[in-house]
Order: sequence, then structure tokens, then C-alpha cells
Amino acid sequence: MLSRRHLYRSGLDRGLLQNRLLLLGIATEMVFVWGLLYWPPLQRVLGTGPVAPEILLLAGLGMPLLFGLDLWRKRLLARAS
Repeated sequence: MLSRRHLYRSGLDRGLLQNRLLLLGIATEMVFVWGLLYWPPLQRVLGTGPVAPEILLLAGLGMPLLFGLDLWRKRLLARAS
């Protein structure tokens, strides 16, 4: 999401808080996921339930890891060209 579809540039080049539509999308996704996991009416309909904190932490660490690896790849490509 924040890595952008650009060969050499990161999503942070223009500033993290500059794209309000992107921030709205992130907030909407977070509310939707919370509803799926913790709001009883959706839990009953979809058969979901709370996730253990360790799993949430692991999932949360995956996002910056992927972003960092993609940023590293882009910097290597920029140096090579």
C-alpha cells in the first residue's frame, strides 16, 4: 500500500500524511477488520472470533518488514541504474 507502484520511489517520498484518501482507506480497513473480529453481530454471521495478541503482534510486524524489504530493493535498483 505505502510502497507505491514505482520502480525506485517509496510511498514516503511525498510524506505519509499527504494522501488523505490513503489514510481514509487505512482507517476504514482497520475498522472493518475490528468489526469482523470483535463485533458480536458480525462474529455470529461470519463465524469469526477474537485473535490472540501474539498473532496480532506477528501480523503487525509483517507490515513494516515487507515495506522495509521493498524499500531496500528499490534503493538497490536505483543504485544499479
